[in-house]
Amino acid sequence: MTSGSVKTLVLIRHAHRDKVLGRAFDNGLSLKGFKQAKVLGKFFKSRFSARKPVLFSSPKKRCYETLFSISKKSGSEIKMLACLDEGGDLDAKIAEFFTTFSELKENLIVICSHGDWIPEFIRSQLGFQVELSKAGWIELIESRSKFEVSWIVQKPDQLN
Repeated sequence: MTSGSVKTLVLIRHAHRDKVLGRAFDNGLSLKGFKQAKVLGKFFKSRFSARKPVLFSSPKKRCYETLFSISKKSGSEIKMLACLDEGGDLDAKIAEFFTTFSELKENLIVICSHGDWIPEFIRSQLGFQVELSKAGWIELIESRSKFEVSWIVQKPDQLN
């Protein structure tokens, strides 16, 4: 990335998951979650209209399904990144993500991860704690290797 270039990084916590099988299973979204994901797709389109993002998802089905509407509306493929998965050594996973992020030429990156990964990322990069609700959205602007918050949506259901 050249000095002075700006990237937008959108962090989305996966939408409401189907809890029928329990946490041990890689279950997808609930009906509520699919509705939230659809709202996120519409919100993305209103925020970024014709811009084509790079989409990264945790390997969990619920994260992929959360990004599907954005993928469909933008024509972008969803790429899986193991470092966006929940649990484990989050510091190492965040460092691995930064390697990928810093190599990108594109200036709009959207990721979907989990309720542990995203707050740790925010804490490590911005120095404060934020807990996103399911399908929550936090938009960061990165310039000269520093992030600033430009948008937070905690209740995507209210965007309709």
